[in-house]
Amino acid sequence: MEILRKAVQIIDAINEWTGRFLSYLIFVVMCIIFGEVVARYIFNSPSLWGMPTSTWIWGCLSILSGGYVLKHGGHVNMGIVYNRFSDRGKAALDVFNSLSFFLFIGVLLWAGWKYGWRSVSMAEHYDSVWSPPIYPIKMMIFLGAFLLAVQGLAKFIRDITLVVTGRQLGR
Repeated sequence: MEILRKAVQIIDAINEWTGRFLSYLIFVVMCIIFGEVVARYIFNSPSLWGMPTSTWIWGCLSILSGGYVLKHGGHVNMGIVYNRFSDRGKAALDVFNSLSFFLFIGVLLWAGWKYGWRSVSMAEHYDSVWSPPIYPIKMMIFLGAFLLAVQGLAKFIRDITLVVTGRQLGR
């Protein structure tokens, strides 16, 4: 049980650190967009890189934050039904729902890897005059799915522990 508790703590720490780091990228995106607006509307000289870069950072932020959101219970559920259960009942329902979660995340991992690796193998670049590499961005789909999968595994371990023992896994 101690090994499981430690594994869950490590997964939680990785996703917590990732989420906190990603939160600072919002300011980066805001600065890029602000600079792009100023360049476009005040100086009539937009950049080639501003909008694609802010879009890529925002996309990475969105896909990589899934594990953090799951850790903090921020994903949508059917609250009108779910909230009627006890903690143990919620955990049992979550264990049942984990089947569809792991099926979905397995497909996302497989497709994300396939999509990202194809881009890496082609050394794919963005089709513009600026032409930055796009394969690191496409690999973020796999990385985000992986972070979500391991956080899902941590939640599954917590839920199973609660269903079987009636107690939360110690933190």
